[in-house]
Amino acid sequence: MRILANRGGPRQVAHRTRDQRSRGQALVEFALIAPIMVLIFAALVQFALIYERQIGIENAVRDGARRGATYITPDTTTAATNGPFVWNLVFGTGELMQSNVQGYSGSAPPLLVARVCYRTQIDPAGVSGVMVKVETTYAHPLFLPLISQLLDPLDGSVDGALRISTWSEFQVHNDPSIDTSADACYT
Repeated sequence: MRILANRGGPRQVAHRTRDQRSRGQALVEFALIAPIMVLIFAALVQFALIYERQIGIENAVRDGARRGATYITPDTTTAATNGPFVWNLVFGTGELMQSNVQGYSGSAPPLLVARVCYRTQIDPAGVSGVMVKVETTYAHPLFLPLISQLLDPLDGSVDGALRISTWSEFQVHNDPSIDTSADACYT
């Protein structure tokens, strides 16, 4: 009977030791993998913020160009009135930027280029028309040091931010019987 009572005694001790070793091994593996996983997660968050802001700014620029195309602009004199109005609508008071870009203020993100341009275009039939182009380049701040070191040099300047440009162009809806010519940019 004593043999039955000790049946598995040494095996149970060996089994417990193996479980403890395997738990220790899992802890070491987790300690090695966790920083890499945190870095990947932080990089995903950084890219998501860049992408979200890019979409908002593209929407504001496109909406500004679309609105600028609705104002009759037959000549440079009219463009001198419409250009600053559209610029102010998109960038100045930032009505379009504020409604499309989360957390936008006049200084965030820093707009490096904010321009509204009118140019004359002659179609294949020889009819002149006016195009309005709204464009911007902004610097999106990079907050994660390792990701910043990888992304920052891509735009040609090491300044802790990623420069991203976008533009949108539409044809101004002028009266086709009027000969138009408007070439001017407003910043």
